[in-house]
Amino acid sequence: MKNRIKLFGIILIITILMVTCDNNNGEIHSHSYSDWIIEVAATCTTKEIQIQICSCGDEKSREIGVPLGHDLGWFFIPGYEKNICKRNNCGFIDEIKFTLKINDTGPGGGKIFYIADGQDGRSFGFTFYQNVNDTTGIIAYYLEHAPIDQGSSLTWASLGYSSIDIANTKEDIGTGKMNTALILATDKNAPAAKVCNDYINNEINDWFLPSIYELYELYKQKGASGEFSLGHYWSSSQNDNDITNAIVEGFHGINVGGSSEKTEQFYVRAIRAF
Repeated sequence: MKNRIKLFGIILIITILMVTCDNNNGEIHSHSYSDWIIEVAATCTTKEIQIQICSCGDEKSREIGVPLGHDLGWFFIPGYEKNICKRNNCGFIDEIKFTLKINDTGPGGGKIFYIADGQDGRSFGFTFYQNVNDTTGIIAYYLEHAPIDQGSSLTWASLGYSSIDIANTKEDIGTGKMNTALILATDKNAPAAKVCNDYINNEINDWFLPSIYELYELYKQKGASGEFSLGHYWSSSQNDNDITNAIVEGFHGINVGGSSEKTEQFYVRAIRAF
């Protein structure tokens, strides 16, 4: 009997301790919680989180309800249709339908030469960096080239800038526009980059000098995707092993790429991504 009384006493003490707390004056008081309030609203994939707060600062939390689920709807833009969640900041894509193919006319009036559709080893979308401060990029799916060359005898660097390092130019698909911005941030009159940056066709003005891998994709489609000159074309990728050189792609016969001095004069073809 005594043992039962002791056990009851211990349980009572523990219960009191669980519902009491020290206030700022060191006094013991019972928790007095607020009504449940929403701390984090439910999202498409997570439940609502609610909290109760005691005057001493102690909190209790709980999950309530169910996730909202995605509110899907078709979104139509040139080149593809996306069945996406319409709720703010969700970004969930359920399905993409590509509506353009290689050699189709793009929104800029040029020809499509690359589609990141996830087929034949291609990525499903690519990260497209748009300016010198862009560290996250956006997802794009197409590359389109201008219908004509923007020049046939243009240098990569303007006079006095051929030995200037244009740091951080990249070679990957999706980096040409950022490269173009990097070039012009240092050499504002760089002929190859400037003529692409200034180009407007079909009232679209977001053209740029392609990176070397973007230019290589253009080379691979040169027969199916428009008329190109039999010569070298500039990329926007500097040769980081020799800052007086930039990387070129040869469009005459077999793939003839390489690196040339920035003062050399070559062809230029602008492209855009979307």
